[in-house]
Amino acid sequence: MTARATLSVSSICSVSSIFHHYFITADGTEASHQHWEGDLNCDRGYEWLILEGAKARNPAIKTYGLSWAWPRWVGGGGSTPWDDVAKSSNYTLNWLKCARSKGIPIDYIGSWK
Repeated sequence: MTARATLSVSSICSVSSIFHHYFITADGTEASHQHWEGDLNCDRGYEWLILEGAKARNPAIKTYGLSWAWPRWVGGGGSTPWDDVAKSSNYTLNWLKCARSKGIPIDYIGSWK
């Protein structure tokens, strides 16, 4: 008998809407959890449902979040979200808070694609 190691991973890219980026990032992008500073809405988008379904089917699945693109306000209007580290950090932390509020554990987090 041969033992096998398996790894199941679900990745979720937190992507803001085209309107807030001024460019198209990918096909099927979803609305951001935070369109502007102070606007937190954990019920936008469809990815939470996908994650909930994945966890229900395989509770051992590992999850990670990756900010694929950022709303312009996060970087203070600059060319990179790291022009304002406090805002970009809070944007990511707020996404993690949304996941926690829905009972979805995030095992890994990335800061930029």
